[in-house]
Amino acid sequence: KVVAYMIVDNLEELIQFEQENYRSASNQVETIMRDWALSVNGILKEYEKDKYIFIFRNEDLEKFVEDKFDILDKIREVRVGSSAIPLTVSIGVAKVSGSLADKEKAAHIALDMALQRGGDQVVIKTLEGYEYYGGKTKAVQKRTKVRARVIANELLMLLSSAENVLIMGHKFPDFDAFASCLAVFRLAKFCGVD
Repeated sequence: KVVAYMIVDNLEELIQFEQENYRSASNQVETIMRDWALSVNGILKEYEKDKYIFIFRNEDLEKFVEDKFDILDKIREVRVGSSAIPLTVSIGVAKVSGSLADKEKAAHIALDMALQRGGDQVVIKTLEGYEYYGGKTKAVQKRTKVRARVIANELLMLLSSAENVLIMGHKFPDFDAFASCLAVFRLAKFCGVD
């Protein structure tokens, strides 16, 4: 048997912008994952909100690898409300020998690796090391940076759709406020906005 952990990377961050559509998007993602699990007669259980454990056969892993884990693309097509930012999922898979407990621990390590690399990917932990699939969105270094990626993309979309941008630091600005204003100025210029 193969053990995998699956987590929706950025649904929590996206609900800041589209809170009323959260449940619908979450249900769409869960349906995609359940259909994927049923296609191989695997077991998929949600153990926490938007976090799943998936158990399936070794031969099914070969099929997933052959398909380059197209589940990532299917989930990336789901949108929360009017947001153009895609939902992403990270998957950690254990392709190791040993007990189910050993495989569960290895799958968790693989999931952590996927999140540290920015999410939106599958990491398979093998006896030799790691195998990586997906990762079409820009990779970042830490788990907390998934949130930063979502917010940065939303900011760029808002800037791109604006006629002009007014930039203002806080009262008695320090160097951080000044540098932040310069950064927003550069982002606005990058987006072609006055």
